[in-house]
Amino acid sequence: MTRSVGAFTASVVITLGAAHAQGILPPRDTTKSTPTGSARLQGRVVAADSGQPLRRVQIAIFAAEGNVRRVVTTDGDGRYEFVDVPAGRYTLSASKAGYVSLQYGQRRPFEPGRPIAVAEGQHLAQLDLSLPRGSVIAGRITDEFGEPIAGAQVQAQRYSYSPGGERRLTYAAPPASSDDLGQFRLFGLMPGDYIVSARQQTFINVVQAGGANSDRSEGYLQTFYPGTPNVRDAQTISIGLGQEVPITFSLLAMRMAQVPGVAMTSKGRPAAGGTVSVQGNADTDFFSVFGGTVAPDGTFTVANVPPGDHFLQVRVPVDGEMEFVATPITVGDRSIDGLKVTTLPPVVLTGTVEFEGTAPRPAGTPRILARPANPGQMFAVGYADPVVNGRVDEQGRFAIKGTLGKIVLVAVTPPAWTLKQVVVNDHDVTDVALDAGAGDITDVRVVLIDKLTDVAGRVTSDRGEPLKDYVVVAQPSEPMEGMAALRYIRTGRPDQDGRFDIKGLPPGRYVVTAIDALEIGREWAPNYQKQLRDAGRAVALKEGESVTLDVKLSNVPY
Repeated sequence: MTRSVGAFTASVVITLGAAHAQGILPPRDTTKSTPTGSARLQGRVVAADSGQPLRRVQIAIFAAEGNVRRVVTTDGDGRYEFVDVPAGRYTLSASKAGYVSLQYGQRRPFEPGRPIAVAEGQHLAQLDLSLPRGSVIAGRITDEFGEPIAGAQVQAQRYSYSPGGERRLTYAAPPASSDDLGQFRLFGLMPGDYIVSARQQTFINVVQAGGANSDRSEGYLQTFYPGTPNVRDAQTISIGLGQEVPITFSLLAMRMAQVPGVAMTSKGRPAAGGTVSVQGNADTDFFSVFGGTVAPDGTFTVANVPPGDHFLQVRVPVDGEMEFVATPITVGDRSIDGLKVTTLPPVVLTGTVEFEGTAPRPAGTPRILARPANPGQMFAVGYADPVVNGRVDEQGRFAIKGTLGKIVLVAVTPPAWTLKQVVVNDHDVTDVALDAGAGDITDVRVVLIDKLTDVAGRVTSDRGEPLKDYVVVAQPSEPMEGMAALRYIRTGRPDQDGRFDIKGLPPGRYVVTAIDALEIGREWAPNYQKQLRDAGRAVALKEGESVTLDVKLSNVPY
């Protein structure tokens, strides 16, 4: 991968300069956001291989602190412009079909970009980007006899770490469908390592001797390249910048099973009219089989289910509320007998939000969300009323309906506010898992505060020279597990002046480490966290405290 990373770095030409006025004015952002300001951002996008301007590139700027997001497209000369931009630190990204999507300041695949510090009234021009053509995985899908399979869904995935430290497959690009020749093309990929799988949803009923239909059908399993149903045996495909890699593999034929059963509601009635589906395991399978609706007597049948460990889900409206159940099932090549499930009424979490601080209540509306305590667990939230779930009203009240499993409450806060504490029945449960299956949870008190911590500074080399390009990772001095770590582990890139700034960490003891580069998500890897922790600088943060650090670049490898 060294060669592809070097080529990627060389192709991404991003400059920042003074204002210039030449040529035709580029298109401006037409959507007015709140708040507005007086700054102006301009730039141009070209193709990395030819230097020719790229038109209709989508350019987006985003400032988390100011809740600002705007989008424009480049004109015929590849130019773009944002006007009336408020002061702040912005992420700028560019995307176009067939090309690698990039952020400003991004040097490597799957690396975060650099923020752009914008002052009120400032004019920043020559925010130019050079987009490389995306890499391609193309090939052919066949059956066990070498005949082409049309309509197979082909997916490129890659491994990354979740906040809980688990290494998981994630989607890397939109799926492609094979044509009548079995050919497919996955394009616009970053250089890197990928796992490719294919699935086909056509099934053939199995007929027993004498002409009677059986409870089985034949179909194709989700098959990973080069031809295995087990993701652990899949072969990694490595592609360089702009490279096209050809592959061919055959789908594995397998007898599929039916999953019949009976679904009842919590009131003891048949779950008539409810919807039934089988979901694949989140670790390896990404399929969903829709089983239709539950019959008036409560019976249902989900056909064409592949072997493996899955989840059966049933949803049904009961007296104006949506009941739900998700139960694990193990499927072989024959029907499951005696399956009976009972739906549960939605668990309701209710509470209030308090604003602690001297600032007036912000105009933005906060929202309280439930998140799975551990990534990958079977989890549902908001199926009762997703539109209003967690929204805080004028009296500071909120409600969340329809949760399942162990959850952690998090707050989506307006700018300049952050979560201080979550209290349930006078117990501090901030970042603590709650059992949402044990009944309604009431008297939840969420405290937001306007005193944000701020860790800022610069990074120097071992010779004391100031550096302009690096990554800093702030993490707790002691390891944390699960989704609770989300608030406590943060990364930062320097702005155009070489300064990093991480706001809003909860009070506590941290280690800040500077490294040359970091792939997005690798900060969650437990072994890598230890390397960073051993090489970093300790810092203690109190509520609302601002700390300025000079950090030396560590030698922890990329």
